[in-house]
Amino acid sequence: MVGVSSLVQVLGISGLFASRVFVPMFAAALIMRYGPEIGLIDDIGLLAGVTAEQPPTWFTHDITLTVLGILALAEILAHKSDAARELLTFVDHYGKPIAAALTLLGILSVSEAGFVESVVQQAGLGDYILPFLVAGATFVVARAHNVVLGSFIEMDDSDDSGLLGMLSWAEDIWSLFGIFFFILYPLVMVFLIGLVVGLILLLRWRAHVREEKSRIPCVSCGESIYRSAIQCPKCGEANPSVRRVNWLGVATEFPAPAPERQTLDLVSKKRCGRCATRLTQRRPDLSCSACGTRPFAERDFISRYDAHVSGKLGQTLVICGALSTIPIFGLIPGVICYRMTLVAPYRRYVPRTRALFLKLLVSIVFFFLILLQLIPGAGIFMVPLMALLSYSVHRRTFLKLALRQVEVESAMPPARASVPTPPAAPSPPPPPIQASPTDSSPP
Repeated sequence: MVGVSSLVQVLGISGLFASRVFVPMFAAALIMRYGPEIGLIDDIGLLAGVTAEQPPTWFTHDITLTVLGILALAEILAHKSDAARELLTFVDHYGKPIAAALTLLGILSVSEAGFVESVVQQAGLGDYILPFLVAGATFVVARAHNVVLGSFIEMDDSDDSGLLGMLSWAEDIWSLFGIFFFILYPLVMVFLIGLVVGLILLLRWRAHVREEKSRIPCVSCGESIYRSAIQCPKCGEANPSVRRVNWLGVATEFPAPAPERQTLDLVSKKRCGRCATRLTQRRPDLSCSACGTRPFAERDFISRYDAHVSGKLGQTLVICGALSTIPIFGLIPGVICYRMTLVAPYRRYVPRTRALFLKLLVSIVFFFLILLQLIPGAGIFMVPLMALLSYSVHRRTFLKLALRQVEVESAMPPARASVPTPPAAPSPPPPPIQASPTDSSPP
């Protein structure tokens, strides 16, 4: 039982690599290199038996620390970008197992603690079997983590709610400081890691259940459709029980409004206005991957969509003004409110490069507006001004792109329908050759 307990402790490191690749690896190398020089922790956990005079190994070498430090910083910055974060969810679960295995090998190459020896000897495993087990466990946990994170990205890919940003910082802190506590207090961290891994698996199960509950069979063809869909993407049959969508675009239990309003609500949440399928592209000329509908193909719908979003301007400004009266603490909910209501419906259809430029431009102006909180009485105008500025910039950009696309398509000549050439009529058979009377000879 002792060997199994020690093995579980080592495998617990996989929970620290579920979120990041290089951050925990850099933290582990850093503490294994300089931890023995700190008097309070030089004989705790995996640092027991490691002396300050011990020469650096490949894992704690200066070159390794420098490279890992640069990669860790780049990883932290990459997770603050919407596009990079979404891309990493598809590829980093392959790098995390390798990083976890290398980290364990690096710890084993430095540490001579009895804890490590008990794992290798009592569990009956060799030094190079453990990294493979850790890599396998990390791969499973990382895949589950990316499924959960992907569901959040799918609902709010632009991070208008700010939840992805806060989650990103929390994962940075967990990956950076969690490895320190794992090396110093392995048993305590294994317990905490188990809770985190259990939470990740629970959230993955919840995401699967939510996705299954969000679909119902079509009454006509039996195709699986979203409960918030107006029509079936396959046969076009109307959904008899359309459900309203919430602020994240997820179907609720409440009946949907009129079809026109439901279509506008769906498109504002970046869903197809007919079949409610998630729209993955970020440009006005996008089309639904399920039914082929192009929401912004007509100037009339662009005008109605703009009126639908702009109709919430007055109410949102009042709410933001009320939140601005709360110093400091009213800023975050006020920003989330106007971003989800006024900015997200436009920004979701602006290409990422253009959206990033607008975000940087607006952030510079926001820096000076935040200083209004320091002026007594002037802070009440800060969040409404931020809302109005961000709304105006993104609205103008979206309308410019959408209307330009309509004008380009309307200026193009209509495609001619190809008329098949009818098959040529068969030529009549040649007339029979008749013998001339002069050529006939009597018998």
